[in-house]
Amino acid sequence: LMKNFLEKVKLMKETKEWDYWEGEEEDWEWEEEGENEGKEDSTELELDPTTVYELHLIGGYADDAKRGHKLSQRFLKHLHDLPIRLEIKTCCLGSPNTKKVDGQSQPIISGVHIDIHTG
Repeated sequence: LMKNFLEKVKLMKETKEWDYWEGEEEDWEWEEEGENEGKEDSTELELDPTTVYELHLIGGYADDAKRGHKLSQRFLKHLHDLPIRLEIKTCCLGSPNTKKVDGQSQPIISGVHIDIHTG
C-alpha cells in the first residue's frame, strides 16, 4: 500500500499536478511562515534528527469541495520538509477513508484515541 502511494506521489510530482497552492482558499485561515516572528513559543520541542518518529495519519477524507485533498497535500509537504525522520505506521486519508451518506461525502474514521503511555 505504501509503495503504491509513493509511486502515485512521484507520478503526480513528475506530471506537475502537485501544485498544492493553486486555487482559492475562501474562508480558510493558514498561518504562513513569518507570522509569528518575534513571538516566543515556550511549548516548542527540539526533536532528535537521528530518532525515527512513528506517524499515524487518520481522519482526512475526499470531501466534495476537494479541500481535504489540498489540506492533506500541504500537511504531507510540511512533514516531508521537517528535518526529522518519520515512519508512517498508519495512513487513513482520502478516498479509502470516505463514504457517501445521502449523497454527501463523510469520513469513515474521523478520529481515534491512543493512550500515549501504553501505545
